[in-house]
Amino acid sequence: MELSYPSLIRRKVSGRVVHFLVVFLLSLLCSSISITGSPLIKQVVVISRHGSRGFLTKHHKTFVEGGDSSLTVRGMDEMFMAGEYIRRQYNESTHLNLLTEKYNASEVYVRSSDFARTLNSASSFLLGLYPPMNQTQSTSYGRIYSAPYNIQQVPIHTVDVENDQLLRGWMNCSTFQKKVSAFYNSKQFTSYKSQSANFLKELEDLTGMEDIQLENFYNVYDFIHLHRVYGDTSLNLTKGQWQRVQSIAAWVESHKFSFDVIGSKGGGILANEIAENFQETKTGHRKAKLLYYSAHYPTITSLFATLGLGKDLTLHSIPSYASLVIIELLQTDVGEYNVRFGFRDGPDNDTGQDPLQFHVLPGCKETLCPLETFIKHVTSLQVRDQMSWCDACGNTGVTGVQARQTLYKVGRTEIQSTHRLTDNQLLQKPLYDGQKYSQRIVLLSVKNGPPLLQKPTIAETHYCRNLFRTDRNERAGGSVRCPSTVLPLKSRPQLLWQKGSQWSEKRPVPQSTTKLIYLVQTAVCIPPRLLESGGFGDAHSCDCDVIVLSYKRKCGNVPPSHVAYTFKEKISWSAGRNLLYYLSTSRQKQYLYYIFMDDDVQLSYRNRFLSEERSIPPMRAFEQFLVRKRPAVGTANYQIHHSAEDMLQKRRRLCPKWKSSNNSEKVDYVPVTHFDACFNAFHRDAIHYLIPYPTDYDDICWWHSQRYVITAAELVFRGHVWIYAPVVIAVNSQHSDYPRDDRNASKVWSELVRRVARTLPAEYQRSQLVRRFTENPEQYVETSRAVCFDLPPLHPVEPYAHFTASVI
Repeated sequence: MELSYPSLIRRKVSGRVVHFLVVFLLSLLCSSISITGSPLIKQVVVISRHGSRGFLTKHHKTFVEGGDSSLTVRGMDEMFMAGEYIRRQYNESTHLNLLTEKYNASEVYVRSSDFARTLNSASSFLLGLYPPMNQTQSTSYGRIYSAPYNIQQVPIHTVDVENDQLLRGWMNCSTFQKKVSAFYNSKQFTSYKSQSANFLKELEDLTGMEDIQLENFYNVYDFIHLHRVYGDTSLNLTKGQWQRVQSIAAWVESHKFSFDVIGSKGGGILANEIAENFQETKTGHRKAKLLYYSAHYPTITSLFATLGLGKDLTLHSIPSYASLVIIELLQTDVGEYNVRFGFRDGPDNDTGQDPLQFHVLPGCKETLCPLETFIKHVTSLQVRDQMSWCDACGNTGVTGVQARQTLYKVGRTEIQSTHRLTDNQLLQKPLYDGQKYSQRIVLLSVKNGPPLLQKPTIAETHYCRNLFRTDRNERAGGSVRCPSTVLPLKSRPQLLWQKGSQWSEKRPVPQSTTKLIYLVQTAVCIPPRLLESGGFGDAHSCDCDVIVLSYKRKCGNVPPSHVAYTFKEKISWSAGRNLLYYLSTSRQKQYLYYIFMDDDVQLSYRNRFLSEERSIPPMRAFEQFLVRKRPAVGTANYQIHHSAEDMLQKRRRLCPKWKSSNNSEKVDYVPVTHFDACFNAFHRDAIHYLIPYPTDYDDICWWHSQRYVITAAELVFRGHVWIYAPVVIAVNSQHSDYPRDDRNASKVWSELVRRVARTLPAEYQRSQLVRRFTENPEQYVETSRAVCFDLPPLHPVEPYAHFTASVI
């Protein structure tokens, strides 16, 4: 075919056009790939649930906890691995290049709630995030200093529990408590409760618990979960039964912390702080590259609700220990900022899914959500800061929060004109910065003058407290608050006492003054002699409560009103004591002492230690000793081994101060290292350092679990474990058969010492004391100079205090 010149021109032109279009499209494609490539991570927020802990109960309406359960060794390891995971994700050896190997103060900010389990979780997490590395510092005069154990120390910030609305916004919030009560009374809850009734009854037989209620089911779940976490097989639940327990607990908790119930009260402040940090990073004023918050599972579930993720069914399970929320701020090549929300369940997660799952935030089409959309959502919430939290929760106590509100209403100019504001820094800051003023202040007034702000004295701080905070001894009688009116300057604030919905100036009589609880194991029913007036008697003769665990069959007798029975067949001694302790903490009472007692214990007086004849039964005398002297651990005078007489002789041998004392000295109490398990009293501030009893040796020898408690008491409260010398323990030596293969006692005991040592603060883990104890536990017990301590009555129960004492 012959082509004309014009057609040839058209062919060449069209070819050039095609070539141009191909090049143009390829350039666009390359440009598109560049734009949508991996964005740069500018900042990361990590929120963790603490690692595995011991027993802990929570009230189903007020969420008040029965103590502060410590982090276990397993929990430390979980949090350490969580820190390692974040380091692998974001350190300089990865393409993300966010963190350096060596700690830099400008890179990381750490905040924890003020609990032992979260503070220790943060410490363990940071050890994984910044592992030990060789650090030395030279001086001009030739001295070289090295960091202890090459640890990279990272500061952890916290605030008082009562003022921690950032991480615990669900606490002390009356409107949330009312919403929870309304949920418990709803048709939805009642229907689910009816569906679960048969299974809850089945659980009572399986666990030995009594009257399991759906409202309080989290405590049941937690108890069973801890048994599974630590491999305790005394609760023989099938896989299907355990999954049902998980399902019920998840249903209750996900509804309690849904947006319909809690709203933004639990997570609004935290969400806005995250948004504020992201905005500051965008404008070039970044606080840190990594913001880490060590918190609790309600912190995480409340944040889910606040961010509108409550309908995401994959987030309805209770977050496992060491779970991580990871929120990233990313910048694309064209300068756009996006937020990405991820959740990584803890090591107990058995779903088989990828541990880190990213979720689409409401209002966004994909996991990368525009920063503006994220900020718009969180700033529209009812709760955005501490002031709006107070309004939403109806908190009217005179605290720093209310004083800041008053400052806002009075106006900056009027306060400046008084020249009486004691904090110049607050005076010089703009008004909106005053909302962040964290120190507690009390609102005062001057006669014929304007309101003033002044820091409180110690007395004023004692009398003027948060509406929902009460002294331990006052909890039974009602809560205390300062009136919301302006208080006279330098006068003692008026006290108002709440009884139900009524307020009065008259202090109510506490409804319960019970200080002690006895925890007893027996085959069927406790012996009748223990129910006499010299024993547990009735509620008048013994100011105590009693829980009895039967392990052969249920007791058919009707007990006195202050005695309660529970039944768990064929439970080991250690697991039985753990169950009794759990049941005692479930009562939501603050007992002063938890007294574990074998049912064959009989008490009598040792005359040589009595300065005068006693008219009360020996058990009452021992109780008076506990209340008046306050040991960390108290026991009576066990005559078979390590008696008070033995300890006095040992003290004369080892302690120079007592070498000249004689055998006839009369003492009330003497420190001890080794004590028999048959009769032990644990102070409420000490017990969570010593319990639960380990159960991993129960098939071999039951004595090992008591050796663990002895070891923990010596390493944590050395010198504060006291024998009450005037009261003697007599027991029946004809015990029933139980595992007692003690051939490897020394080896096992050394391992128990190492186990306890790993829970000590880092600076004490390799101390001379620990080394001596580990090398030969039996010899250490016989030569320990704990008997040389001379602590006075009512000495504070302080863990690890002995490490700084002169007695070695």
